[in-house]
Amino acid sequence: MCFVGVLGYVEGTRVATFAGIPARYVMVSCIALPFNLVTAFLQGVLMGAQRFSRYNVSLLTQYGSQTVALTVLLVFAGASTMNAVIAWLASNVISTLVAVALAGSLARISVRLRLDTLRRLFRFGLISYLGSLTSFVNYRFDVLIVNLFAGARQVGLYAVGTGLAEIVWYIANAAGIVLAPRVASSDPEEGDRTTEVVCRVVTLLAVIAGGLLALSAPFVVVLFFGSAFAESAWAVWLLLPGIVTFSVARVLSMYLLGRNRLKVDLVASSVGLVLTLILDFVLIPRFGFRGAAAASSIAYTATMIVDLVWVTRNSTIRPSTLLVPRRHDLRLLALRTRETLRFATRGFSRAESGLG
Repeated sequence: MCFVGVLGYVEGTRVATFAGIPARYVMVSCIALPFNLVTAFLQGVLMGAQRFSRYNVSLLTQYGSQTVALTVLLVFAGASTMNAVIAWLASNVISTLVAVALAGSLARISVRLRLDTLRRLFRFGLISYLGSLTSFVNYRFDVLIVNLFAGARQVGLYAVGTGLAEIVWYIANAAGIVLAPRVASSDPEEGDRTTEVVCRVVTLLAVIAGGLLALSAPFVVVLFFGSAFAESAWAVWLLLPGIVTFSVARVLSMYLLGRNRLKVDLVASSVGLVLTLILDFVLIPRFGFRGAAAASSIAYTATMIVDLVWVTRNSTIRPSTLLVPRRHDLRLLALRTRETLRFATRGFSRAESGLG
């Protein structure tokens, strides 16, 4: 409804700009937005149905089509902002068509509106949206405060540090995509045991990745960004404890999603947000971007604790079985690593044979 209102306003009033953006860009973007939403919805269907191969194809199409469309327009139509916006529109249309083809075989896709289904989706989606919104503000609000009290230079230092530290989160994100539908489709006992294994492995990998990043951060920062950004290593070091604990929080968040307990995760995100706001105004004026990193680390840990307390009180999961790696986990991790390397090697060999 929001994009319809914006599109109607721009088209009806014939304004030259909207919120400082040329109206023609806004109109093309508004046309692209429904396609983007449909693609995201169908990707959620694929994930919920545990069709992860198709889900990955949809994601690759979404990102790859944008690169291809932009390249084609740049080569044949020249470099311009409008061409970039049109490329984004084209990639959204292509992504939607592919997503429809991938999800269409699971069930018949209908555009008929069912009010009861819409009400349930709205209630579920509203809580999910509020949780995502509080998390987003928790991640990014500190950048505004750093700019306010410390200036653009420290924002740059902080942005480089957060960009590197958040690489560790990709581990938990990948695990969470698989975990949520698995928990939702299993009985409580099986879901709890699966979550324990996933969380232990994610915690172990996050600690290892965090340790390696802590050691290499000074060299990586200077190598890729220059000596002017050498201080960004402090942001990495101060953020990493919270990045590791929040990796656990992300696993628990997916567990709560699978159990339809998003309100708990919303409370946890809200606690983290409140702590971020308080600590930002206390620490950033005195310590600059280092204060922002420390504040975020504390807030991330608090979010994890709230989720952990609820989960351990309302399930058969215990902190020790959730966080302490076992020998079996190491064997499982080694087995999966060998299988992945074997698969990658086989694919590389086939590619070489095809080229030959």
